[in-house]
Amino acid sequence: MTEKYWTWIIALVLWFALQLVLKIGGANDFFAVYLAGKSFSIGDFASIYGPATEMFNLDAPAAWTALAIESGIDPELSLYPYIYPPFWAAFSAVTLSQLHPDLLLPIVSGVNAALFIATIALAWRVTRTRQSLAIWLPVGVLVLVGTTYGYVPLRQGQWQILTTFLMVLSLERTRAGAHHQAGIALALATSIKLYPLLLLAVWLARRDHWRNLPAFATTLIALCVLSVAMAGADLHLQFIDRVATVSGTTLYTFLTYNFTVLVDGWSIIERPGEISVKITTPWVSALNKVLLLASAAAAFWVARRASTDQYYCAVVPIWLVIMSFFSPLSWCYHYLTALAFAPLLLQSRAGIAGYMAIFVLTFRNNVPVIANLAPTGMVLVCTGSLSLLILVAMFYALRPQNGRTTLPE
Repeated sequence: MTEKYWTWIIALVLWFALQLVLKIGGANDFFAVYLAGKSFSIGDFASIYGPATEMFNLDAPAAWTALAIESGIDPELSLYPYIYPPFWAAFSAVTLSQLHPDLLLPIVSGVNAALFIATIALAWRVTRTRQSLAIWLPVGVLVLVGTTYGYVPLRQGQWQILTTFLMVLSLERTRAGAHHQAGIALALATSIKLYPLLLLAVWLARRDHWRNLPAFATTLIALCVLSVAMAGADLHLQFIDRVATVSGTTLYTFLTYNFTVLVDGWSIIERPGEISVKITTPWVSALNKVLLLASAAAAFWVARRASTDQYYCAVVPIWLVIMSFFSPLSWCYHYLTALAFAPLLLQSRAGIAGYMAIFVLTFRNNVPVIANLAPTGMVLVCTGSLSLLILVAMFYALRPQNGRTTLPE
C-alpha cells in the first residue's frame, strides 16, 4: 500500500482510539451552547447571558438548572455560562437544542475527534515539512491528548476544537493559494471566538495574504447582519457587555495560562483547584494591552521579512502562542492551534528535548498530583506558562532556512 493509504488507516485507528479512550465526559462547555439554544427557542433571552455582573465567573444562569433537568442533562453536571456571540445561540435553537443529549453527545465526540486529527494533518500541510504524515499524525495526537492542551477540550466537548480547525484551515488554504476559502475560514473562526481576529497582524504583513481579506470581511459582515436579524440588537448589547466584563476580570483556575493570571493571580488563590476571580488590577490590564499591541507590531515586522518557510513554520506558530497568552481568559486549550505544529520539533535533538519538557510540564495526570502537593495552584499556571515559553523558544531555534515549495502528495 502507498503512504497515502497507510496514513488514512492510521487516522482511522487514531479516531477509534479517541472514541474508546476519551469519551466526551460531561461536555460542560458544549452544553453552554446547547442550553443557550434552548433558552433562545423558548424566548427566555434574559437567561442566555444571564444578569450583568461586576466580574466574570463560571456560574451559569440560575434558570439553566431546571432547563438542564428538563432536557435530560445530568443535574450533577457543572454548567458553564454562555460567552459566545448571539448567532450561535440562535443557530443552536434550531439545530443542536432540538436533539436529545443522549443522541447528540456521541455525534459531538465523533466530530470533535475527527476535527482534532484533521487539524494536526492540516498543520502538516501548512508547514510542508519533509516528515512523513504517517509519523506526524500519531506523534501530534499522542502529545496533545496526553497533555492538558488536547485532553481538556476533547473531554469537555469544547468549541475551541472547531475554532482551532478553522484557524489552521485558513492557514492551509492561504498557503495553497485558495484565498477566498482562507478568508471564509478565518471569518467563521472569528464568529465563534473573537481572538482569531488577531491573526490579521501577520496576514496584513504579507502582500499575497491581502487577497484573503475581501472574503474575510464579506463573510464576517454577512454573519454579523444575519446574527442581528436572528437575535436582535439587545442580545448583542448583552454580548458586548459580557466581553467587557471578561476583559476586566482575572479568573484563576489551574488550567488558565495567560498574562493576567500569571501576574495578577497570586493574591486571589486560597488553595489549588479552587476557582478564584477578581477585577484585574488597572496597571496589569493596561500592561497586558500594551504588550499585546507591541507583540502584534513585532509579529508584523518579522512576518514581513521572513521567508515563506520561516513564516509558516516559526512566525505563525509563535504568534499563535503569543496572541493567546495576551488574550483575556485564555485557557490551556486556546494553545491547541499552536501545538498542532509541535511535531516540527522532532527535526532536531534539541527540539525533541523541548517536546519532552512540554509533555512533562503539562502531562494531564500531573495536574491532580501537583494540585494536592503544591502550596499554591499558581505552580500549575507557572508550569503551563513555562511550557509555552519552551515551545516558542524551540520554534525560533528550529526556524527553517529552506524547505519544500510544493504541496505534499
